[in-house]
Amino acid sequence: MQSASISERIVDRRLIVCVGSGGVGKTTTAAALGLQAATQGRKVLVLTIDPARRLANSLGLDGLSNEEKRVPQELLEKQGVKTEGELYAAMLDTKQSFDDLIRRITPSERSARKILDNFVYTELSNALAGSQEYVAMERLYDIMQRKEYDLVVLDTPPTKNALDFLHAPNRMASFLDENILKWFLLPQLGKSWGIGGVGSVLFRRGSDLVVKLLGLLVGEAFVRDLVDFFLEFKDLFAGFRSRAEGVYALLRDERTAFVLVTSPEFNTLDEAAYFHRKLLEFDMHPEAVIVNRAYLPHSSDSEEIDDETLRPLLKNHEELADKLPALFERLDELRQRENALNAVYRRNVARFRKNTGLDSLSMVPVLPKDVHDAGGLMAINRHLFNKD
Repeated sequence: MQSASISERIVDRRLIVCVGSGGVGKTTTAAALGLQAATQGRKVLVLTIDPARRLANSLGLDGLSNEEKRVPQELLEKQGVKTEGELYAAMLDTKQSFDDLIRRITPSERSARKILDNFVYTELSNALAGSQEYVAMERLYDIMQRKEYDLVVLDTPPTKNALDFLHAPNRMASFLDENILKWFLLPQLGKSWGIGGVGSVLFRRGSDLVVKLLGLLVGEAFVRDLVDFFLEFKDLFAGFRSRAEGVYALLRDERTAFVLVTSPEFNTLDEAAYFHRKLLEFDMHPEAVIVNRAYLPHSSDSEEIDDETLRPLLKNHEELADKLPALFERLDELRQRENALNAVYRRNVARFRKNTGLDSLSMVPVLPKDVHDAGGLMAINRHLFNKD
């Protein structure tokens, strides 16, 4: 990684993917990056697949839904932030997003309805989606294909689930393996699968046997629903494969930037290093590393207050003045603890740099209060971008 600034790393990108451990401020960072781009005149969508309310909270909203919702300009201005562009946000609803996907890629409303109303689909739609991560990939693909936004910032789940997220496009293809489809559909499809002669007869008999055995185990009605489901789904198989290829191409596109978010603790930095290695295996390179809560702002950064300065202010409060020695002793202990903790954080970050070869990191200190609105997000951005 070169020593370019974070602005240079993500400027003019169409997609920013925020990845990292849980609890390191990834969602808040995604919101901050989206807001920064909006202040620069871009139309931005921040999409989270985290069902918690962190994104809504960090944007000062009451809540979010699967629908892409614009953050009101008046709300941002009320919080002291002026944007030349537009900021939108959405939170993934797995079931609704997958239903919408079926409607988009089926050839007709009738075909879509037969799948959506099928008992098997109703019961297994989440599993068929390859979990929440697969649906997030599909939703991301659809949004990027629409080209409505100058920038999409994606907030991914914690590291383990995010790796599932990167594997997700192949999950549906694996589930809908042609061999599985053949077992259920060959009696109905005959030679359309390209199997003829003796092989066709033997395979059909094998399929019939599987269907009969399943019927004895789970009931004929369920098996009929299962066969009907696969029969309707077969025409979508090629589409899922091509969309999976499209998603992988999107994640490797030069206009896509991965932002690795971490904190200065030993374990989270180790997890970030692990994720960095995995990204490289996927041929996906992080363009920026952001260390949140990287250090405690030293008390000496503010104006020093000593006994001589404070005692005259307390001349009418002798009982408080008498406690000043103990107060300053306590303050000195706190400064020593700050220094010790910051030293540990610096060593951890230095070790991370050495192990990963990542030379340039953006550091955000512990902020005076939690981020609950656009003003707090801009406080983060002042640390990320003001030095650029």
